Amino acid sequence: MSEVAVSVDALLLRAGLRELRNAWGEDWISPLRAAYPESVSLRFAHQAQEDLLYGYLMLPRKLPLEDGVWQAWRARLSELGLAGAELHRLEKQLDLPGVSQGQEPHAHYVVETDADEGWMQEIERWYADEHLPGLASVPGCIRAQRWTNHDGGPRSLACYDLVSETTLGSVPWLAVRGTPWSDRTRPHFRNTRRTMFQRLSAPEFSQGAGVV
Repeated sequence: MSEVAVSVDALLLRAGLRELRNAWGEDWISPLRAAYPESVSLRFAHQAQEDLLYGYLMLPRKLPLEDGVWQAWRARLSELGLAGAELHRLEKQLDLPGVSQGQEPHAHYVVETDADEGWMQEIERWYADEHLPGLASVPGCIRAQRWTNHDGGPRSLACYDLVSETTLGSVPWLAVRGTPWSDRTRPHFRNTRRTMFQRLSAPEFSQGAGVV
């Protein structure tokens, strides 16, 4: 029987920044880039209180990864000696420029969630038709994206590059969150994680489009 391939646009690294710095010092990005030469750009965000680092390793295009290939890619992370790190396959569902596109992002807000049985399709439609376009139109939003996480974390990952954390509490942002459709869908979120990160100023190694 042939392996089922999973469509992947990016890899998500979840790790502790202290662990990376203890392993490789301040130049901790270079070993990651060397381990995953398939990625065309790397972007990082950090939540200091929990020392949680999210790294997005963008692939040049959507790639079908069979399980054998994926296991080999995961093994590279183990070979780097990062016991506490995780690697996840992300498939892009929506990528919208925000009304503040072109400004410098200082905050990166992530909402990850599963759904009650039978509700994921409705939540995905809400994100695509109302919620993500609405938040992308809020002043202070630079970029709005939603991904499917195929590995071991809440299945839906929505993320927003913001001019600052204060965008999250602005009147236009709260208005988008407070729609009737939002009120119907949000109670059916499960295993939800909402995390505000700070974007890290790091070498981006970008060779093309597809940045976070």
